[in-house]
Amino acid sequence: MYGSLDDMIVKFGKIETTRLSVADGVIPDKPSPERIAEALAHASSTIDSYLRKHYVTPIVAPPPAIVGAACIIARYRLAGGGDRTPSKEAKDAYDETVAWLKLIAEGKASIAAPELTGGGNESSGAFTSDRDPMFSDDSLRGW
Repeated sequence: MYGSLDDMIVKFGKIETTRLSVADGVIPDKPSPERIAEALAHASSTIDSYLRKHYVTPIVAPPPAIVGAACIIARYRLAGGGDRTPSKEAKDAYDETVAWLKLIAEGKASIAAPELTGGGNESSGAFTSDRDPMFSDDSLRGW
């Protein structure tokens, strides 16, 4: 998973992270780790869907830009629902992050992470060979 509760607190502050961690009702004294983790897991999956064409996913040691992207996507996801809608700031940050991920998917931007060998366009299907077959109707005739 890209990002943690601590990353969310560093990026958005404890008050904002705590507010985001409850769906509705009274805001607690501290953030809900479960709700934050769920949003970060969803964000990480979203990020991988853009990266997997060019990079080995999940990224074991994600660069700070990916951690930041996960936090932004998680924030946007947490800010909606119930009686809330994401702020303009949260929506703009989300839109910019998704645009950047699309550039990565298109090969127009890159990150410091292990790349797939061969560009990632290989299939894992069957291979064929031009070599003459070992067994054929002619070689098996008479058996």
